[in-house]
Amino acid sequence: MVTLHGLTSIIGAQDEFEVVHSERDIDVSLSALAEHRPDVYVIESCFGGDCVLETVVRAACPVPVLIVSRHRSALVLQRAMRHGARGYIPLEARPSMLGEAMLRIVSGSVYLDPGLGAELAERRGIHTLSERELDVLHLVAIGHTTAEIAASLYVSERTVEACRSSLKSKLGLRTKAQIHAYAWNKGLITACSCVPVPGAG
Repeated sequence: MVTLHGLTSIIGAQDEFEVVHSERDIDVSLSALAEHRPDVYVIESCFGGDCVLETVVRAACPVPVLIVSRHRSALVLQRAMRHGARGYIPLEARPSMLGEAMLRIVSGSVYLDPGLGAELAERRGIHTLSERELDVLHLVAIGHTTAEIAASLYVSERTVEACRSSLKSKLGLRTKAQIHAYAWNKGLITACSCVPVPGAG
């Protein structure tokens, strides 16, 4: 388990890394960051809320930021990545995960706690769709044709096709049947709203 007190010693024990500064005060920490320009900046997320986190990530740029959070939450992870952090691990993670995360980030990759990464992918799914894409998703799922959807939404068929292509890409779906199954599983449609289940086209 990684504890706040032990972060410095764990990082210092890594052959590939050297701790150039350790500080609990955020202002002093940012000053040291500007002075040392380390390969990776590790911050414990209890420093502050979203505004502080965004400020830290911006101030650190181009130094990649690794968030070590007290909260093992996909929502906290989502916020951290939205603000530009390159990695996120929970405070209770095993010490070896910290070293692995730092190596991955320094190499130019992104590192997410494996379990939360999967949860974030699920969270990102439908929430990445626009209102228009959600409308198209619903209408496709209940069996309407492109022409019917265009007439219903007062848009061109080309717009409907563009929305279908976009939502398929965002959700990893390829066929009408997959769209129908996805919408059903998410509770977006019910048996009463469905016309005959679309085919695999």
